Amino acid sequence: MTEEITIEVQSFKVSWASYALIGLIALILGFFIVLFPGVAASVLVSIIGIILILLGLITVVSALAKPAGTGVLLLISGIIGVLAGIAALVWPMVFAALLVEVLAIVTLITGVMMIVMAIVNPEIPHRGLLILLGILPVIFAIIFIIYPFFGALVLFGTLVGVYLIFWGLISLAFGFAIRSVEKTVPAA
Repeated sequence: MTEEITIEVQSFKVSWASYALIGLIALILGFFIVLFPGVAASVLVSIIGIILILLGLITVVSALAKPAGTGVLLLISGIIGVLAGIAALVWPMVFAALLVEVLAIVTLITGVMMIVMAIVNPEIPHRGLLILLGILPVIFAIIFIIYPFFGALVLFGTLVGVYLIFWGLISLAFGFAIRSVEKTVPAA
């Protein structure tokens, strides 16, 4: 068992401190995002906007490099990407709210489909649980459709922050776990 751990630790070639440092940074960012979800949502949407602009420009250049008339749809999608990216940078919270609306509609449809599936298929065991499983996304979708800006803050702010907090804690734990293994493995 010790030899297997030794091989894995040596194959990492990464210091335990790297994982601990990344975990600490993720933890700090996570707490910042949870404490200031509005700022975090704006920054995240701005990053998405920059990515959309870059991808849109690459798509436009790719479309223009094609033989005449063959890249029209590619050109249109590139232009839409650039415009969407600009909209995300100019109106970050409106863009975030629109993204939340799209996600809410998809979530609503998924929830309704689960409920309908449970109702029309009496042979499904424990269909009451499937109905509950469908009700939960319907409730969240309705809340996000009615309050899209709240949804944007929750989705792009708080949830990302909570994710980073958990990820940071696990990364810290992994870094210190590697450190404890490195201490017990004899030097080669």
